Parts: sequence; structure tokens; C-alpha cells
Amino acid sequence: SIFLGIFVGSLLGGVLADLIGRRRIVTAAHVGVILFGGLSCAAQSAMSLLACRVLFGASYGLGVGPALTLMVETAPAAWRGNLVAVSFAFFVLGEVFASLLLLCLAPGLTPRETGAVWRNIVGLSLLPVSVALPFVLGLLQESPHFLACQGRTEDASEALSRMAAISGRTEVMEEFRGGLTIRAAGGRCSARTPLVGTGAGRCKAAAWDPALLEDASTQEREVRGRWRAPQRELAEYRPILIGGSYMCFLANLMFFGLTYGLPRLLKSFTLPLSPAGEVLLAALCDFPGLVAVVLLNRSTVMGHREGLAMLSLVSGLLMLSMASAAPGNREPVELVSAYLSKFAATGLIVLTYTYLAEVFPSRFRATAVSFCMTGGRGGSVFAPG
Repeated sequence: SIFLGIFVGSLLGGVLADLIGRRRIVTAAHVGVILFGGLSCAAQSAMSLLACRVLFGASYGLGVGPALTLMVETAPAAWRGNLVAVSFAFFVLGEVFASLLLLCLAPGLTPRETGAVWRNIVGLSLLPVSVALPFVLGLLQESPHFLACQGRTEDASEALSRMAAISGRTEVMEEFRGGLTIRAAGGRCSARTPLVGTGAGRCKAAAWDPALLEDASTQEREVRGRWRAPQRELAEYRPILIGGSYMCFLANLMFFGLTYGLPRLLKSFTLPLSPAGEVLLAALCDFPGLVAVVLLNRSTVMGHREGLAMLSLVSGLLMLSMASAAPGNREPVELVSAYLSKFAATGLIVLTYTYLAEVFPSRFRATAVSFCMTGGRGGSVFAPG
């Protein structure tokens, strides 16, 4: 039920973020997760619980694509890949937190244990997101890229000023004013790939790209605050949309398949771990994959596409080594291959999201990114559990 909601929310979130702004959708999604998570704890029937979990998933899916878009649109190019890795690290910390709750409250994961404490587990799992809500409401700024694409250059300048004051990077405002000067002089800048960073295209490490002002002038002249799907440009990006959706599907299929499968594999080795401990151990193995992504992002000879190709090849070879093991004959090499596959799958999913968020133009970036991530939701649904 949750994945069904995430699927629908992902489809809607990107379109709404390109229509009314990234910040509004991310904030609404954050509040929805808390609201419907809390209502799940109070559900008195199976149908009410099912409805709450679908709406909980829809709230989560609504915000993921816009949040990723907002991150890469407000970060310097050299930071974007690492910032996506850090955000995914919090996802992993959420897995660890949930595993610790299970370890403390229902270590055996038996129906009798979970039936008695599941409301407590769901309620306590809302603590981190509830603590973060005041920071979201007070500190989260709208994307200057979105504001510029809407022709709202004064609002974009104000948002950039607030960000520059927080980060101490006053040179960003100079770049923004320089972009205004180019536009006033009739100059043109290409906004086809305005966010391709150091890993994917070796552009300068700046949070603001004056090329976006071409989008701003186009929107100000043609759209005037309304979002219209740029069909011709979307058609030009069709290969990336299809390929990105497929990469998201594969990355999520591997990641969630191994998330579900590793605890079962650990159980077959009769290790001295409770079922909740096995879930915790499976979650902890994501962190080396995040370290690998950070190292790839620091590389000056390997871009995002090369990194994706390498991680895809490594993941495929590791999965083949697992599949070649004789049925019923568990060997340590299979466990090692499974853990290395989880490392690679974690790196692959982070690098895929980073590349997709950088490669699309700002006018429909959130829509395109969310569309590709919807393919990933399909992978998480079909992952063997």
C-alpha cells in the first residue's frame, strides 16, 4: 500500500513542483508524512489503516523528486553529488533507526510481538521527521532557478541574497547580477543543460547559472507564471527519460531486493543474530556504498556517466556470482557477493539520481526527475521480498 501511494505521489510531485514551486511541495509532503503517519497509529480498522498508509506513501512520493531538484538547484556544482549522497545517508540512518526500534521492541519480529507494539514503532519512527519540521518551515528557501524560470527575477534575487547571507558566498549575487547584465544587453546563454556539474560536464562550481535567465525571459514572455509542458524539449530528452527510468528501475530493484534478501541470507548462515539484528546489519552495509559515491564525485577523470557504467558493470558481475551459487549450498563467498552488491546498488542509486537532477533544464526538471524516479518505484515494488 505504501509503494502504491509513493508511485502516485511521485507522478504528481514533479508536475506540481514545476507549477507552483519546489518549496511548497516539499513542505506539504513533509507535513503529510507526519499527519498520515500519526493517523496510522490511531487507525481502528484495516481499511482505515490501509488508507492512511497509501496517503502516507503518496506524501513521501510527492516530495522526493522536488526535494532532489531543490537540492541540486541550490548547491554549488562541486557539492551536488556529495549532497545527494548525504541526503541518502539520512535515508539509511532512517533504516538504522527503524531497525533499532525493532531490535528494542520486537527483536523476534513474530506476529505476537509486532501485533502488540506496532503502533509504538510507527509513532516513534515519526520522531526524526517531526524534529526536522521547524527547520523546513523556517530555513527552506524556494529555488532561485524556479523563480527565474517564472520570470520572477526580484524574488530570485531575494532568495539568493538570503542563501548568500547564510553561506557567506556573496560572489553568487555577483554572478546573478552579471547574468542580468547579459540579458539586458541582448545576450543569449544556452540553458539546455544548466546544472551539469564537475562530475558530469566540468562546469564551474557555482550555485547560480546565469544561463537560466534565458529560461526566465522565455517564461516571462510566453507563460507569465503559468507552467506549460514544453513538449518539443521533452521530446528531445526522451532518450534520457527512458534510460533514466530504466536505470532507476534497476537501481531500486537491486537495492530493495538486497534489503529484503540479505536478512534471509544471514539467517541461512545461522549467525547469532535476532531477526531485527539481521535487518540492522543489512541496513548498515549501505554506508560503504555512499563512501564510494563520494570518492567518485571527487574524481577529475571519471564523470557521472562513466561512474554509472562502472557501477552497473560491477553490480551485474556480483549479481551473477550470487546467482551461480548452488541452490541450498550457502557459501561465505555468496554472502560477500551480496554485501558488495548492496554497496554497488547504493552507489548506483545515488549516482543515478545525481545525474538525472543535473541533466534536465530547469523548466521541467522536477517533472522529468520525478518521472524517472517513478520507474524506480516500480523496481522497489517488483523487488523479490
